[in-house]
Parts: sequence; C-alpha cells; structure tokens
Amino acid sequence: IYFPQVFKTGRNVVAYIDGTSSEFGIFYNGDVFETEPFKPISFEVGNEMVVYVDYSGSFKVFHEGEVFSISSFEPDFYLVRDDIVLFGDGNFFNLKYC
Repeated sequence: IYFPQVFKTGRNVVAYIDGTSSEFGIFYNGDVFETEPFKPISFEVGNEMVVYVDYSGSFKVFHEGEVFSISSFEPDFYLVRDDIVLFGDGNFFNLKYC
C-alpha cells in the first residue's frame, strides 16, 4: 500500500514520496516505478516525465518508463513545463526537449 506524503501530477504521470518508507516513486502509464530508495532533494513534473535531483545530488529525468542522468551534480535551478526542461549551471542555460 502506498501512502503519498508529497505528490505532484502531470499528464499521465504522478511522482510521490512515500510517507512510510520515504522512497521516491512514480506512477506512469498504469505502472508503479520505485525510482529511488530515498526521497529526492527536489522534483518537478511535466508531460509524461519527472525531473528530479536525487538524494546524492544527481540531476535526473524519468521519461517513458526509464531514468536518465542529465548531470552528476545539482543545477543552480531548473524548470519543467510540458515537454521542456530548462536548467542553469553557472553561466550556462540548457534546454532539453523530451
């Protein structure tokens, strides 16, 4: 049984932190993915994707049922809108389209 402590929703996706175990999970396309064993530092949800900074500071995206690493360190900021991820590292702005 899942007890979401915090959750965010997007199109066809729900990301949540389990209130019992503090695991980070994602409900996508009818399936539950136990994505990370610990709650993330932060997370945002877009259209069928979840972007998050995991407990170790790695910047990741969950898209179409798989987790991909964007960077091994936390960005200065990031925004998720629909299918777009905008993030900044130092003096650089980056844009990813999923």
